[in-house]
Amino acid sequence: MNWLLLEGVVVVFSILLAFWIDAAWNERQVRQLEHAYLLAMREDVLKTIEETDRIRDRQFNLVEDARATVDLITAGANLPEDIRTSFIPVVLPAESMDTYRDLVASGNTTIISNSEVRAAMAHLTQIIEYNDRAEKWALELVTSLRVIVLGSEPDAISRQRLAEIWTSYVDGGERVLDGKNRMRESALKALAALDQEIDGAGMQQVYGR
Repeated sequence: MNWLLLEGVVVVFSILLAFWIDAAWNERQVRQLEHAYLLAMREDVLKTIEETDRIRDRQFNLVEDARATVDLITAGANLPEDIRTSFIPVVLPAESMDTYRDLVASGNTTIISNSEVRAAMAHLTQIIEYNDRAEKWALELVTSLRVIVLGSEPDAISRQRLAEIWTSYVDGGERVLDGKNRMRESALKALAALDQEIDGAGMQQVYGR
């Protein structure tokens, strides 16, 4: 009887051990997949920061040039020949968030176990979407201003109206620039959260370190 009981215990233990090994293996696979996603998202965020810096500098120069044009107009100075054709389209956004967006689309964001990382990436995505809308608005503004200027005779637009048009262009450019600054700040926070998780104890456990 004791042998039968012992044999039963051994069988039950073997089954439970097999389940535990299988669960541990699956958890390890999930964490390794999470690690791969974290690295890919980090690369995306780095590209976003790099492109944002490049475009932000260009956008700043566009705004400064437009502001100088407004000062030129309001001061009554002689205007350049190309004043009617020198509108430069607002720089469109450049960001790379494909990895996180794929996770959202597939409903697998919970594979990222750290809630701070998820929150930081979600916030960055919201800022990017806001920035996209602001830039589309600014581009539509520039397009409509070009239609007004180019569709009029050179002397048909008063200096006051021309100053108003260029001031609107400055306002649109500043709105885009503000979006770039907010996007960069959010991207840096996301990068910090990713770095902490990748280098932290949570990811070290994936490989048994």
